[in-house]
Amino acid sequence: MNPSATLPTIATERLGFQREGLFRERWLVGGETQDSLMLGLLRHEWLSMRQSAGESGVGHGERNDRG
Repeated sequence: MNPSATLPTIATERLGFQREGLFRERWLVGGETQDSLMLGLLRHEWLSMRQSAGESGVGHGERNDRG
């Protein structure tokens, strides 16, 4: 993610993603080097957020009472 794109960064962080790293001068765009922001969300964090939000759907790798 482009670290200068503040609105997408804020929106992603509101979804629970955390900043994990900054790759300096990662990309060459229009003859200029650009940084790249790395964000991450761990599976257990995602599941915890879903539970607190009251979601009951079954996602990837999860099982319900019927298997």
